[in-house]
Amino acid sequence: MVLMPQSNLAAAKSLAEKLRQAIAQYRFDKVDTITVSFGVTELMPQDNPNSFPNRVDDMLYQAKRLERNRIEAR
Repeated sequence: MVLMPQSNLAAAKSLAEKLRQAIAQYRFDKVDTITVSFGVTELMPQDNPNSFPNRVDDMLYQAKRLERNRIEAR
């Protein structure tokens, strides 16, 4: 999990996209290339210690269900 205080959803999505692309382009010794998916969300006033990470997890699994190698945000 990457926490980005003082950042909004657009900035978090932008960083996730940069990370996704960098990882996809990197050549690993044993496996060549890999892809990653990210779930991205903002902390909301009504969040509690469980709701925020659960929402991130939900977005990650949605990305994996839809296509993989993508970002889902809410």
